[in-house]
Amino acid sequence: MSGSISDQDIPTSFGTFKPVGHLMLGLPNLAGFGYEITMLRRYLDLSREGYQWLLVKVGNSEHASVAAELARAQGARLAVHYRTLTVEELI
Repeated sequence: MSGSISDQDIPTSFGTFKPVGHLMLGLPNLAGFGYEITMLRRYLDLSREGYQWLLVKVGNSEHASVAAELARAQGARLAVHYRTLTVEELI
């Protein structure tokens, strides 16, 4: 298994992720979609309050932290760093 993947390594079809070469598993005792649903609700609530969204490409966790602090200083109420295997809330 390689240490990192690039944008070119992510399989897509018509611009949407298509898990070619991946295996989808359904397991009875693993974490579910709770966190994703929680984040979706937060996104919706902020959108209803008039918040707008900006997606920022960052090179690593340190860059993500710096960007989140800059955004916080400008009034951001949410910053989420999507990493390869984890999602980290920075604000």
